[in-house]
Amino acid sequence: MVFGGELTGLVLCETEAASIEEPKAALRPWADDRELLTAVNRGDFLLNGLRNRDPQNPLCGAEASTPAERKKRSAAISRKLRLLRAHGLIRKVPRTHRYQVIDSGRIILVAVLTTAQTSASQINRLAKAARKSSRRTKKQRFSIHRRV
Repeated sequence: MVFGGELTGLVLCETEAASIEEPKAALRPWADDRELLTAVNRGDFLLNGLRNRDPQNPLCGAEASTPAERKKRSAAISRKLRLLRAHGLIRKVPRTHRYQVIDSGRIILVAVLTTAQTSASQINRLAKAARKSSRRTKKQRFSIHRRV
Protein backbone atom coordinates (compact mmCIF):
# COMPACT_ATOMS: atom_id res chain seq x y z
CA MET A 1 0.00 0.00 0.00
CA VAL A 2 1.15 3.50 -0.63
CA PHE A 3 0.50 6.54 1.55
CA GLY A 4 -1.19 9.37 -0.25
CA GLY A 5 -0.76 13.03 0.49
CA GLU A 6 2.59 14.72 0.47
CA LEU A 7 4.81 11.64 0.37
CA THR A 8 3.30 9.61 -2.43
CA GLY A 9 6.33 7.34 -2.90
CA LEU A 10 6.38 6.00 0.67
CA VAL A 11 5.49 2.30 0.73
CA LEU A 12 3.91 1.34 4.03
CA CYS A 13 2.95 -2.31 3.86
CA GLU A 14 1.16 -4.90 1.81
CA THR A 15 -2.45 -5.75 2.56
CA GLU A 16 -2.75 -8.01 5.59
CA ALA A 17 -5.13 -10.66 4.35
CA ALA A 18 -6.45 -11.71 0.98
CA SER A 19 -10.01 -11.64 2.33
CA ILE A 20 -9.76 -7.90 2.92
CA GLU A 21 -10.20 -6.12 -0.36
CA GLU A 22 -7.72 -3.41 -1.25
CA PRO A 23 -8.82 0.01 -0.04
CA LYS A 24 -9.93 2.53 -2.63
CA ALA A 25 -8.36 5.38 -0.66
CA ALA A 26 -4.92 5.80 0.83
CA LEU A 27 -4.00 6.96 4.30
CA ARG A 28 -3.02 10.61 4.52
CA PRO A 29 -1.21 10.90 7.88
CA TRP A 30 0.10 14.38 7.05
CA ALA A 31 -3.37 15.67 6.22
CA ASP A 32 -6.81 14.18 6.93
CA ASP A 33 -6.01 11.00 8.84
CA ARG A 34 -3.67 12.33 11.54
CA GLU A 35 -6.55 12.56 14.05
CA LEU A 36 -7.59 8.99 13.24
CA LEU A 37 -4.08 7.64 13.74
CA THR A 38 -3.73 9.59 16.99
CA ALA A 39 -7.07 8.28 18.26
CA VAL A 40 -6.24 4.67 17.39
CA ASN A 41 -2.78 4.95 18.95
CA ARG A 42 -4.10 6.00 22.38
CA GLY A 43 -2.94 3.92 25.32
CA ASP A 44 -6.53 3.34 26.46
CA PHE A 45 -6.90 0.66 23.80
CA LEU A 46 -3.75 -1.35 24.55
CA LEU A 47 -5.39 -4.06 26.63
CA ASN A 48 -8.92 -4.48 25.34
CA GLY A 49 -8.63 -2.98 21.87
CA LEU A 50 -11.06 -0.46 20.43
CA ARG A 51 -14.62 -0.56 19.18
CA ASN A 52 -16.20 1.48 16.42
CA ARG A 53 -17.69 3.75 19.08
CA ASP A 54 -14.35 4.55 20.78
CA PRO A 55 -12.70 6.85 18.18
CA GLN A 56 -15.98 8.67 17.42
CA ASN A 57 -15.73 11.21 20.27
CA PRO A 58 -12.09 12.24 19.60
CA LEU A 59 -12.75 12.49 15.85
CA CYS A 60 -16.24 14.00 15.74
CA GLY A 61 -16.41 15.96 18.98
CA ALA A 62 -19.60 15.66 20.99
CA GLU A 63 -22.05 12.77 21.05
CA ALA A 64 -24.39 12.36 18.09
CA SER A 65 -27.74 14.02 18.71
CA THR A 66 -29.94 12.00 16.34
CA PRO A 67 -29.99 8.30 15.41
CA ALA A 68 -29.33 9.21 11.76
CA GLU A 69 -26.21 11.15 12.70
CA ARG A 70 -25.07 8.28 14.94
CA LYS A 71 -25.47 5.84 12.03
CA LYS A 72 -23.59 8.17 9.67
CA ARG A 73 -20.68 8.51 12.12
CA SER A 74 -20.59 4.76 12.70
CA ALA A 75 -20.39 4.12 8.95
CA ALA A 76 -17.58 6.66 8.55
CA ILE A 77 -15.55 5.11 11.39
CA SER A 78 -16.17 1.62 9.96
CA ARG A 79 -14.71 2.72 6.63
CA LYS A 80 -11.65 4.17 8.37
CA LEU A 81 -11.14 1.04 10.48
CA ARG A 82 -11.42 -1.08 7.31
CA LEU A 83 -8.74 1.11 5.75
CA LEU A 84 -6.42 0.64 8.74
CA ARG A 85 -7.08 -3.09 8.66
CA ALA A 86 -6.30 -3.29 4.94
CA HIS A 87 -2.99 -1.51 5.58
CA GLY A 88 -2.15 -4.08 8.25
CA LEU A 89 -2.10 -1.68 11.19
CA ILE A 90 -4.98 -3.25 13.13
CA ARG A 91 -6.57 -6.68 13.30
CA LYS A 92 -10.03 -7.80 14.35
CA VAL A 93 -10.21 -9.64 17.67
CA PRO A 94 -12.02 -12.93 16.93
CA ARG A 95 -15.65 -13.27 18.08
CA THR A 96 -15.84 -9.65 19.29
CA HIS A 97 -16.60 -6.21 17.88
CA ARG A 98 -13.10 -5.00 18.81
CA TYR A 99 -9.94 -4.22 16.90
CA GLN A 100 -6.38 -4.42 18.23
CA VAL A 101 -3.38 -2.45 16.97
CA ILE A 102 -0.71 -5.01 16.09
CA ASP A 103 2.89 -4.58 17.33
CA SER A 104 4.34 -3.57 13.97
CA GLY A 105 1.33 -1.29 13.46
CA ARG A 106 2.08 0.47 16.76
CA ILE A 107 5.69 1.06 15.63
CA ILE A 108 4.48 2.41 12.29
CA LEU A 109 1.88 4.65 13.96
CA VAL A 110 4.44 6.13 16.36
CA ALA A 111 6.93 6.69 13.54
CA VAL A 112 4.36 8.31 11.25
CA LEU A 113 2.91 10.56 13.97
CA THR A 114 6.39 11.61 15.12
CA THR A 115 7.42 12.36 11.56
CA ALA A 116 4.25 14.37 10.99
CA GLN A 117 5.06 16.54 14.02
CA THR A 118 8.77 17.00 13.24
CA SER A 119 10.00 19.75 10.95
CA ALA A 120 12.83 19.35 8.44
CA SER A 121 15.07 21.72 10.41
CA GLN A 122 14.64 19.56 13.54
CA ILE A 123 15.59 16.45 11.59
CA ASN A 124 18.68 18.20 10.19
CA ARG A 125 19.75 19.30 13.69
CA LEU A 126 19.36 15.75 14.97
CA ALA A 127 21.40 14.38 12.07
CA LYS A 128 24.22 16.87 12.76
CA ALA A 129 24.21 15.99 16.46
CA ALA A 130 24.35 12.27 15.63
CA ARG A 131 27.30 12.80 13.28
CA LYS A 132 29.19 14.79 15.92
CA SER A 133 28.62 12.15 18.58
CA SER A 134 29.77 9.38 16.23
CA ARG A 135 32.97 11.35 15.45
CA ARG A 136 33.71 11.70 19.16
CA THR A 137 33.31 8.00 19.77
CA LYS A 138 35.65 7.21 16.85
CA LYS A 139 38.27 9.59 18.25
CA GLN A 140 37.90 8.04 21.67
CA ARG A 141 38.30 4.54 20.19
CA PHE A 142 41.42 5.53 18.31
CA SER A 143 43.00 7.21 21.35
CA ILE A 144 42.39 4.08 23.45
CA HIS A 145 44.07 1.85 20.85
CA ARG A 146 47.13 4.09 20.63
CA ARG A 147 47.80 3.93 24.36
CA VAL A 148 47.92 0.12 24.45
